[in-house]
Amino acid sequence: RTLALPLKSRGYREHLAHTQSEISTGQDRLGNGDSGGPLVCNGVVQGIVSNGNPDRRPPSIYTRISKFIPWIKETLQKLS
Repeated sequence: RTLALPLKSRGYREHLAHTQSEISTGQDRLGNGDSGGPLVCNGVVQGIVSNGNPDRRPPSIYTRISKFIPWIKETLQKLS
C-alpha cells in the first residue's frame, strides 16, 4: 500500500526532542501494524515508521535512516 504524505518544515518539528533523527509528515494515516514500514522519497527509503497519534492526527513520526547508517553498517559487519 502506498500513500502520498507532505513533509513538514524543520520549524514545525522544533518542539520534538530528537529533530535530527526524525522526519515528520503533516498527515497521519498510520494505523496498527504500520510500525517499521518505510517512508520512501523518490524511490529511496528515507525513514521508518516510528509513531503516530492514536487518534490519527498529525504529525506522523519517522526515524531518519541516514542518522543511523554508521550503526547499521557496524552491526551488519559484526553479523557477517
